[in-house]
Amino acid sequence: MIEWETNVAMERIYRQLAKRETGPMDVDEDWWHLVIDPESGCLYVEHSWHHIGGRGPASEGKRTISISDYLAAENGKGQKELRRIFSQLSKV
Repeated sequence: MIEWETNVAMERIYRQLAKRETGPMDVDEDWWHLVIDPESGCLYVEHSWHHIGGRGPASEGKRTISISDYLAAENGKGQKELRRIFSQLSKV
């Protein structure tokens, strides 16, 4: 069963695909979420990060990645999870 989080204020649906913690004491974090935006009809991956700056300046932000670009980038944990979700959806 796929678990989804709903952000009611923005009406977008988020599903975490992957999380990465690096740096001393795992202070640099990156998250990748599958996002469904019912208002626009868009489906995309959102990469957000919060880096404390152990090896450089601190940074925080978000960026949008198309599904095809995300799947083509590498074959990591997030890509495997996205393929699993699509596989389950195709069986419905």
